[in-house]
Amino acid sequence: MPPDSKRTAIRPRKEPKQARSRQTVADILQAATYILQRRGYDGMNTNAVAERAGVNVASLYQYFPNKQAILVELMRRHAAESRAAALEAFRSSEGETAHTVMHRIVAAGVAAHAVDPALHRIFTEEAARLGLAPFETDSDAMLATEGAAWATRMGTRRKNPELALWVATTAAHAVMHAAFVERPADATSPELVEELTLLLGRYLAPGTTQRPEARPVSSRRTRSGSPPASAKRPPR
Repeated sequence: MPPDSKRTAIRPRKEPKQARSRQTVADILQAATYILQRRGYDGMNTNAVAERAGVNVASLYQYFPNKQAILVELMRRHAAESRAAALEAFRSSEGETAHTVMHRIVAAGVAAHAVDPALHRIFTEEAARLGLAPFETDSDAMLATEGAAWATRMGTRRKNPELALWVATTAAHAVMHAAFVERPADATSPELVEELTLLLGRYLAPGTTQRPEARPVSSRRTRSGSPPASAKRPPR
């Protein structure tokens, strides 16, 4: 089978090892972010990025073969930050409810997207338009392991907790990205965080995740002060 040319094309050529080279890459990514925010992906090119970063274009090509590779590296770094927050939430979850853990993870993800909504909108739209191949971060394997272990402790009914975690994570990312494109007014609202928290928590750990203020139906009262009809005892 021939190699996937698109998958190969979007990988950085090499990782910076020394402080000076890491700074060069940081300058390139910062310049690319500036241009993406103002001109969009179609208005970005490697020459413009190199000029903005103050580096020779040949230096840029040492690390990035094309502008797609620059975009993917920006996306990868964003994903790494979000996944690191989720990993920390799972590791420090002892004694916490599923709702609390999920809420912390979702809130961190929404906050990361809210730093620069326009940039994340570009990430979403261009990734779909260009058909970019999936990428991995250094924490992916550990996040899958820790997340699956957490779901198991919470009594998940999923037969494959690791697969279930991937489904939940993918769904959460899709909702967050779509919110900033389709419903920007709701994208950072507490309501969106709560709805996503309930969606993910009830999928991964049903029966252990509910709104803190929720009470059993049988204990609720009607406006007249009497129990609802469904809670009354049947006649003998």
